[in-house]
Amino acid sequence: MKTRMGIALAILFVALTIIPVAAANATVGNTQTRIPIAFGGGWFINDGHRNNFGFVVIDGKLNTTDLWHYMPAGHLTYIGRDMFSQGDMHRPNMIQVIGYKYWRWQFENTSDGLKATIAGWAAVNTGHGWTRNWWFRVQILDMDVKGKEFRHMDEFNIALWKPIGADKAGGWSPNVFNPADPATLKLNATAFYNSFGKLGGGNIEIMP
Repeated sequence: MKTRMGIALAILFVALTIIPVAAANATVGNTQTRIPIAFGGGWFINDGHRNNFGFVVIDGKLNTTDLWHYMPAGHLTYIGRDMFSQGDMHRPNMIQVIGYKYWRWQFENTSDGLKATIAGWAAVNTGHGWTRNWWFRVQILDMDVKGKEFRHMDEFNIALWKPIGADKAGGWSPNVFNPADPATLKLNATAFYNSFGKLGGGNIEIMP
């Protein structure tokens, strides 16, 4: 499965160099249409451990009421090295994530730059094989770059919920979720896994 993750990362990073140029400024007939997109890849340090990520999210159907873009195209890969077992808080395990279907994403202006939130379904390997139907939420910050001193100040945050029911810590309830009704999304207040940090290398771009 390491090979699978390696191939996925390779494909994604190639896509990140090609898709944004074509997708962000698509031409329909004789009219050039701006398509919202966010993409990035790199690494950050959390709790002394280096975590890697790559993602792209494109377009989606805008809901003018809640301002979310629903069912966008995209893909997410993530490797975290800061997940600790309950029985051994001194030996971290590797967690691998492939976000295979996006539900929605949203972006907003902040005082620091552009911020976006992406949510959807993922396959996750915590060291015991791959399982699907996890829920992921990624929050990213594309810093308003004003000079070299702002380099690597972008931020990446990922949270994961296991499909074990929202009544259990770290769980969510996929069996009651209707993608057409956001109110049916039930997540436990405590995520199964959460990691975040400022980029030590790489870049994030949000192009609304």
